[in-house]
Amino acid sequence: MFVYWREIGNRMGIQDIPPTLKKLKEWVVVFEKENMVYSDSNKICAETTMELYLRGVPSFAREFAKNAANSLLEDRVRVALGSPEPPAYVKHLVVFTLRARGWVVRNLFLPRFKNKDVLAKQGPDGRLRREQFAFEPWYVKDSWLQRLGLWFSSGGRLVPGEKWKSSGYLPEEIGPFKYIEKSREPVYKQAEEMRKYAESGGAVALGCPFAFGK
Repeated sequence: MFVYWREIGNRMGIQDIPPTLKKLKEWVVVFEKENMVYSDSNKICAETTMELYLRGVPSFAREFAKNAANSLLEDRVRVALGSPEPPAYVKHLVVFTLRARGWVVRNLFLPRFKNKDVLAKQGPDGRLRREQFAFEPWYVKDSWLQRLGLWFSSGGRLVPGEKWKSSGYLPEEIGPFKYIEKSREPVYKQAEEMRKYAESGGAVALGCPFAFGK
């Protein structure tokens, strides 16, 4: 897995990626100690993200849910984000719950009958449309079945439509709407650079992850 993601980093133009997972872990510790510090922007980003994840949680359970989420953070990360330290009992409860779930899934659940496919599907027009989403139905195909399911699951709050770009997307269009036209050329340029890298021996077809960029 490390080799795979290292190759992705190479194709993104990231320089000086450590050659092994062990070296990467050592680099991360040093980097975090030197650079991971608290800032107000960190706190704003963390709190906004937390609210996004917890917006479906009832108000009476929000404090507990926040503590549970914070208990999953390493101390260095939590301090840098300005998040409070959760009570010890919440930490223990979260660890117990995750381990119990792991045991149940490992020993009592049947294997999946088919692989879970979460990738967007390409339509006849070449545009990609999603079938699943986390928070809002961005790029979800607008069909009566999707509308009905989403209406029930969101309590009538969300319905697929052009507001959520149900017509789908192209990779070069992802991002703020005002930059859709401006982003095309840079994306095409980066894609061409990746193609040349692959053709130069860095990869074959989908790519040999052991042929690293230099």
